[in-house]
Amino acid sequence: MAVNNSLKSTILLLATLSQAACVLEVHSSDYHHDISRVFGGVDVAAGQTVGDVDSVNGSITLGDDSRAEHVQTVNGSIRARDDVQVMSLETVNGSIRAGRNLKVEEDVSTVNGGIELKSGTVIGDRLTTVNGSIRLHGAEVVRDVETVNGDIRLSDGSTITGDVIFRDTGGRFNWNHKRPRLIVDADSSIKGTIYLYREVVLEIHEDARVGEIVEDF
Repeated sequence: MAVNNSLKSTILLLATLSQAACVLEVHSSDYHHDISRVFGGVDVAAGQTVGDVDSVNGSITLGDDSRAEHVQTVNGSIRARDDVQVMSLETVNGSIRAGRNLKVEEDVSTVNGGIELKSGTVIGDRLTTVNGSIRLHGAEVVRDVETVNGDIRLSDGSTITGDVIFRDTGGRFNWNHKRPRLIVDADSSIKGTIYLYREVVLEIHEDARVGEIVEDF
């Protein structure tokens, strides 16, 4: 009987975790509350407005023309479709990908994951990553763009009003001997200063508009 009770408990636990791990879909037009999950992702449908959205183990998708406040996950990616508006986007182990015309009032950041933003996107504050690549296709960042080990690529008329900063590894990532790249096409611009605190491969088109380059390593 003890074995049977243990088996029943295990089955109940697995069923509970399986249910919790499902993606939560938000469709109600009157839903303006915060959403928080431990297991499982969150899918905000097109045109919906929510509060803060956070997950520990799950990805987050924001549908076309949706609205949210602070959006963050630990182990998962964030996908924003077209015409999304948020306060901030943040993930630790996952990427951030957005469609056209994303509007972010504050920061966009990752630790281990790439960031890719398309045309019409405006980031109101900083854009940062540690180990991920940053790709801007016709996007604008109002303040700084910062990385340690990731490449930064600007194309299709992207603009960074603040500085571009490549941080020193500080001995924390000594296994990574690959030099990151800064790639800027002819139509893109960096209005601030480019600070290089480590060796970086520069591929800046002669017609690109960039500020001063400061090397300190």
